[in-house]
Amino acid sequence: MIGDRDRVAASHFGQMAAKPIPQFTNSDVHHGTSVAIFSIANVATFSVQYGHPRSSDSVHGDEWEAAVISLLIHAILGVATTTWVLRKNRHLFARGWNSARPTLVEWTFWTVATASVILGWYFNIRYQYWAHAPSWPDYISKLFTNWAADSASQDYIFANVVLFPLWIIMDGRRQGIRVPWGFFVMSLFTSFGFAMGAYLAVVERQVRYTRDHAAVQVPVA
Repeated sequence: MIGDRDRVAASHFGQMAAKPIPQFTNSDVHHGTSVAIFSIANVATFSVQYGHPRSSDSVHGDEWEAAVISLLIHAILGVATTTWVLRKNRHLFARGWNSARPTLVEWTFWTVATASVILGWYFNIRYQYWAHAPSWPDYISKLFTNWAADSASQDYIFANVVLFPLWIIMDGRRQGIRVPWGFFVMSLFTSFGFAMGAYLAVVERQVRYTRDHAAVQVPVA
């Protein structure tokens, strides 16, 4: 049976999800960071307000304070790495070139990336609150609790930890993206989906940037 608290929490989360997300503009290369802060603040508020324990397995007192500190550190590192990578590629977000306006494809990448970091952080906060002794070893062990989880988790680990950094480093260098490996570091503190979406959005801009600047070059006689 669904209790009153669950109905109120579901209603609150629906209202939270309906809040408009700040729009991304070419003049503001820090927008991805703003969205991350906005999203993390919302899910943190929801989790703390409606995260009252229902069993003795949830954390209390000093343990919960330690969990909050851990989440804040990860949030700060996520914001810092995202800001650093975007600043390194800030020429792609500057005005003054023909295709500087964001495309529908670029908007799609940023939308998916934002959804990923919102959901990922929501569930991470819930894990920190409900786990008896939250830690990286405990978190990883919970990824392999049954055969279905084993299948999905091994796929995610290979994709995020092995293939993703290899892909973005090789492809990023070919595309001319600065510090492409920074997107992998970003994924460790935001989410795999956010880092991949951000990388694809930056690639989309880099391709247009390269094409536009190649078109205006005067051929040598």
